[in-house]
Parts: sequence; C-alpha cells; structure tokens
Amino acid sequence: MHHRRLTHTTTPFALLLVLAGQAVAAPGDPVGSEFQVNTYTTDVQRFPAVGPAGAGGFVVVWMSDGSNGSDTSYRSVQGQRYSSTGTPVGGEFQVNTYTTHYQQYPAVGPDGVGGFVIVWESHGSSGSDTFSVQGQRYSSTGTPAGGEFQVNTYSTDNQSQPAVGPDGAGGFVVVWSSFGSNGSDTDYGWNIQGQRYSSTGAPAGGEFQVNTYSTNDQRLPAVGPDGAGGFVVVWNSFDSSGSNAETSSIQGQRYSNTGTAAGSEFQVNTYTTGPQYFAAVGPDGAGGFVVLWESNGSSGSDTSSISVQGQRYNSTGTPVGSQFQVNTYTTNHQRHPTVGPDGAGGFVVVWNSRGSSGSDTSSYSVHGQRYSSAGTPVGSEFQVNTFTANYQYSPAVGPDGAGGFVVVWYSDGSSGTDTSHDSIQGQRFEGGACGNGIVESGETCDDGNTADGDCCSATCQLLGSDADTDMVGNACDNCPTEPNPDQRDADTQDGGDVCDACPTDATDTCDPGQSAGASIDAAGGVVETPDDTVTITIPPGALATPTSISVTETLGDIQIGPFGRALAVELGPEGQTFATPVTVTFQWADANNDGKVDGTSISEATLSVWREGVEITGRCSETSCTAGTCTAACCKPVASGCVTACCNVAANTWTLQLTAFSEYTVEAVAPIPVLSLWGWVSVLMGMTLVTILAVSRRRRVPGAPSA
Repeated sequence: MHHRRLTHTTTPFALLLVLAGQAVAAPGDPVGSEFQVNTYTTDVQRFPAVGPAGAGGFVVVWMSDGSNGSDTSYRSVQGQRYSSTGTPVGGEFQVNTYTTHYQQYPAVGPDGVGGFVIVWESHGSSGSDTFSVQGQRYSSTGTPAGGEFQVNTYSTDNQSQPAVGPDGAGGFVVVWSSFGSNGSDTDYGWNIQGQRYSSTGAPAGGEFQVNTYSTNDQRLPAVGPDGAGGFVVVWNSFDSSGSNAETSSIQGQRYSNTGTAAGSEFQVNTYTTGPQYFAAVGPDGAGGFVVLWESNGSSGSDTSSISVQGQRYNSTGTPVGSQFQVNTYTTNHQRHPTVGPDGAGGFVVVWNSRGSSGSDTSSYSVHGQRYSSAGTPVGSEFQVNTFTANYQYSPAVGPDGAGGFVVVWYSDGSSGTDTSHDSIQGQRFEGGACGNGIVESGETCDDGNTADGDCCSATCQLLGSDADTDMVGNACDNCPTEPNPDQRDADTQDGGDVCDACPTDATDTCDPGQSAGASIDAAGGVVETPDDTVTITIPPGALATPTSISVTETLGDIQIGPFGRALAVELGPEGQTFATPVTVTFQWADANNDGKVDGTSISEATLSVWREGVEITGRCSETSCTAGTCTAACCKPVASGCVTACCNVAANTWTLQLTAFSEYTVEAVAPIPVLSLWGWVSVLMGMTLVTILAVSRRRRVPGAPSA
C-alpha cells in the first residue's frame, strides 16, 4: 500500500478530456487525396500547367474543349486558383479573351510583382499575328492585370509551344518555337525565340533568337532560373554542332538578368545514340539547375525503350556529375518529364510511365522521384495517381504554396465528377522547406512561417540567444527557461504552459501542487502533478513533434458535505490524440491499508471506469486485471472496440491505456456514509470527465522536488 497523507472525498468527480492531435506528414508524403481541378466537364480537358498563384497558393491552367465562359468556339484556356491548403479560391475562369479558333498549350509562371502570368498558343489573334503566342497577367488576387497581349513580334508563319519563367531582373521571360525568324535562323524550319518583360508587363528589349545552331529544327523550349541571377533556356535540336550530330539532342543557353547570353550554346546530353526529346529545366536546390529529358535508349539500366535522363549544373553552367537515369521502372516507355522544387531543399521529377511497379498497370501512369540538393535520390520512385483506369498523361509539377509541391495531369476518366472524357487531376505532396514548422537540415529553427522579426528569420535561422535550446530565441520564447518549441499557451496568460503554474486557468486559482506541464517530443516522457495524483506516461513514437502536455486543476477544491473534497483537472492540449497508447494513472489514498479511500467508507473494490454513463471496465473487484501491469489481456470489449484498463488496489491506482481520451469517462460510484445514498459530482468542461477520488492538500512551490 502507498502510505501518503491525502485529503479525501466521499463523492466521485468526473472530468472529460478531449485530446486530439494531428500526425505530421514526412516530406514526399501525399497531402490529402487526388482531386479533380476542372468543374466544366463536357468534352476534353488536357495539357495542364501549374505555378505559384502569388498569394501563397498555386494556380492550374489547361486547355479545354468548350467552356462555361465566353469561348465556346472550340479550345480555350481555363484556370483555377488554390490556397496553400489546397482549397479552390474562386471558380474556374477563362483566361483568353480572343475566342476565335484554337487557344491551347498554356504555361504559367510568376510575373515578378507577386502575381502570375499565363501564356499560350493562339490560332488567330486580335493582334498582328494569326498563329501567335498570347499572354495575360494576373494580380495575386486573381484579377487580370491589363488585357490579353501578343508576345511575338515576328508574325510570319507559326509561333507555338510557349514557356515562361522569371528573368532574374524582377520580370519574366517567354520563350517559344517560331517557324521562321527575324534573326540569323532563316533556315526553313523551327527556331527558338524569346521576349523579356519588366515587372510592369512592358517588353524589356526586343524579341531575340535563342539558338545559334540553325540547321534543321529547334523546338519545344523550356526556361528556368540558372542559379546565378539569370535564366537558362533548353530545347530540342534536330542535328547539333556538338557531339550529337545525327539525331535530336538537348541544347541549352544561359542568360544574365539583362538578357545577355552567358557563354555559348551547349549540348546537355552525353548519351547520343537515338533521339533525345522534351527537355525540362528547374532549380536543383544547390544553387544551380537541373535539366531533364526523355531519351530513346540509355547508358544506364533502361535500354528497353524510352527513359528519363537528367544532368545537373552549377550556377556557372558547369556540369555537376554525369548524366543520370531517373526512372527505376524500366519496362516500356518513360516519357515527358518535368521538374520542380520538392519543398525539402531538393527537386522532384515527374513523368509518364507506360506500365508501373505500383498499382497502375492499365496504361500510362504518372510517376515521380525526389532528389536531394546533392543530386542523390530521396526514397524510391513513386506513383502519383490513385485513379488507375485508362491513361494518366502529361504531368506538370510546381510549388503548392505551403512548402510542398503539387502534381497535375490529365486523366482519361476520373473518380470525381468528370467521367465524360479527359479531366485535369491533381495531387499535393508534403515538402520540408523553411516555414513548414519542422526543423530540417540547414535550419536552426522553423516557426511555421518565412517572416523576419519573430526570432526565427525568413531563412529559418535562429536570431539571438536560446537559453533552453528549444529553437525559439529568448526574446520571443514564452517560457525561456523550459523547452517548449510549440509555444503553447492555453490560457494566454503567464507564459507558456510548461512554465505556467495553472496552464489552462487564466485566473490562476488552481492548486499548483495539482497542476503540471512539460514539452514531450517523439522520444516520449512523463507529465506528473507534484502530488502524483495524475500521471501521464507518453511512450516513444506517440507524438511526432514536440508538444506541450499539461495537467491543470481547473475549479479549485469543492466541498462535498462534511466528509471530503473533489478536484477537477484538465489535460491539454484539447484535441490531442496519440499514435500509440498513452498511459494515464489516477492515484487515491489508503494510508491505513483498510481497503477504503481514506476518510470515507468507499471501498476501493467498488471503483470503476465509465464512458458516457456506461460502465466499461467493471469495478476493481470484478476486473481480471486487479494486479500486475495493464496489458492487452485487460482489454474489455465495448460497443466501438475495447478499453484497456486495470485497477491495482495494492498501488491505489486505476490505470488506462488509451490512444484518444475524448470518448472516455472515468467515474467512481460510492455511498455518502452519513446520507446513506449515492452521490455524484459531475463538472462538464467540454472535455472528458475523469474522476479524481482524493486530492493531496500538500502544496508545493513549482519546481521544488517531490517529497
């Protein structure tokens, strides 16, 4: 028996605990489910692109056969904005205002002033060109900034397949395939043209020719930052002045932020057998850039057919390492790669796979592979799409505005509302970048934002000293003497919960001896009131991130007749749940070993655990777990599962093992001796009711050692 002098109660008291929590996803984990982008579902929706929306979210654009808007002639360009949580912002909108003939193959990128710009190929134009590249700028609120504008000034023959990206000078640059040129490439065929724009949307200089090798066709350009403050353009070249002179190769050209060519045109691919097509380019996470493309054949393991290849470059345009194969599934074709930041400091490549080592073996599926900033694969090749009937094609990837990334593609069929033809589908993924609330490699803090002035800088570096080493600087720490990285302050008074004598009581009328708080992380730990009345034991792995767990005596002592007192306690944070069972132990007193709660006639054998007014364990005398540890063998079937709980009369404890507290009530029923009747005290705090049978009146200064 425990020989503690505890103040007694003759009447049971209950306190409901609603603890809910949320597991934190790891970088690369899916966020939510696959979602349908388009709301107009008649006919075909194809060829999506995705980019930052300028307001912390993202925007998806695509080609639509038909429209809910003004363009019902045939193909139009449609868009949909999303918040950083993946919630649609407003409705689907039509981008093009010129509606005659085809509007197709859109691309989207930042406009340099916090908004975005969409460009596309137009068959017909309200400008000077009947086969042109058109554009439309938008503010961060999704409002058109100015009118639709024509990008190309050379207007003979066709202009097609545009791409857009930042120019490094606070504006943007558009590149496209042009049949014919005002420049040096007058060979009868395709060449690569470009046009820079300032942040106001005004042309910066004139249209310029990108390629210097001008024999045969140069097509399908892509553009992205070069890591040195400028931009880089990559494309398909049919023939080459490099080593790949017999078939299609991947060529590139870097530019400064003034639009001046930096160095010469260069060949990207080193494997030169068979054609190399469909180049993509993006940041590599290490201050350089990475180029991806599809290769017919490979010097790697994929010699069956078409594979996805890559090559990294530093900011000076020097190759980093060798050409590498991206796909590990090598049967049939792997095609049309695209690349973007993965949100964890590296990059992610997505592509079409004919067949799959995953669940989608019906036709083409969308696959991905993440890489670190060192170019090392992170994890394995993964399947993006969960809807697997028919084909999933033409993926694009970009930041989702929440520190992760989002992949979009078109799908023949859908688990959503669009089952008529091809639809636009999307899937978000967790990142790991600064501002996601997770301290990762290269960061000394991460407070869930990228703002300065809050002790954790915009680049997630700690500002000032940090006495308790909890990654929150002293100047901003609401409890600088005790680690509490989550900075929880339930009552918004007296500092963080782990320093507050009454963590959930703003009036501080609680008994500090019966209240406690501590920050518990993935390693687990114990939170115990100074008088040991309540003990919460959290095992390793129950919490994913550091969390301030607290116990607060909420109502003060309540006199129950002349015979004893009851105590209410609240466990926090409200709403927390746990990945593995947490042990909660409630202690009462039997100092004289007479089998009764001290100062009452309540027999310890009559104590039991209840849930919502239903006894779920049986009383101490009835349970098969009256001695020893509380194990799965103590589990008693109930309506929605089972409860693992045991009464140990020798230790004066009821012990529960729970993964969620919100549905459970622990109650004790006992006679009030003088009145010879059953009494109840229930205090509903909007939380689970837990009975504390007896309370120590022994007060202790917070931080003093236990007796």
